[in-house]
Amino acid sequence: MLAVLLAWQALPLAAQPADWRVCVTDLVVPPYLHNNPRRLGVAERLLIDAGEAAGLRVELLRLPPLRCRLMLDSAQVEATLAAPTAQNMAELGFPMRNGAVDRTRRLAHLRLMWVKRAGRELVWDGRQMHGAEPAALTVGARATMRSATEALQSQGFKVDSAALNTRQLLGKLLAGRVDLVVGIEEDLRHAMRVADLQDLTLLPQPFLAVDYYAALAPGLLPAQREQAERWWAEIARLRELPPYRPD
Repeated sequence: MLAVLLAWQALPLAAQPADWRVCVTDLVVPPYLHNNPRRLGVAERLLIDAGEAAGLRVELLRLPPLRCRLMLDSAQVEATLAAPTAQNMAELGFPMRNGAVDRTRRLAHLRLMWVKRAGRELVWDGRQMHGAEPAALTVGARATMRSATEALQSQGFKVDSAALNTRQLLGKLLAGRVDLVVGIEEDLRHAMRVADLQDLTLLPQPFLAVDYYAALAPGLLPAQREQAERWWAEIARLRELPPYRPD
């Protein structure tokens, strides 16, 4: 009888979801991220609802990217949003299949766009920049946006990644401290709506298209990795359903 009672008491505990903290940064990338807990973007809803289906209670933290990175390194959060750059692949956990990142379990597909000052004769044709050699140009990108900085450096551009937010980044461009800016399209469009940035122009061709994932913090336990596999599977299942589509 005692064994039965103990087993009965343990059932509610076993059914409790695990608490996971996910740092989604403070970016505004509508319709994916709204940086507003009272108005969730489609990616924010997807993280939470897929977590619930996988037995996780997901709490979203909206903090500057550098703070997110520090919290990852100090095991204060279980996951963040990241692109599978070489450095991120070495440090974070991504959904994998046959030795490669599994695109079917991505969270979102985003475009990285160029911004220049109006009147500057710079044209991106989708593969290379016309109007100046890459080595003669300094491109600004947000701190920790490795998907942009690694790709820019590989093409020979000088990179300034000191800006902590998009408004600061665009201000550096307006002041002539950088020649161009690269950032997430929706975030740039949102920031450029203010009147004092009307002298900036978004180039029509994207620099890069990037998949973003729910990426795991280093050092998670095997049981947590198993939970993450279920979470990624639910993200893939739900992502194409109407409530989670960006259109």
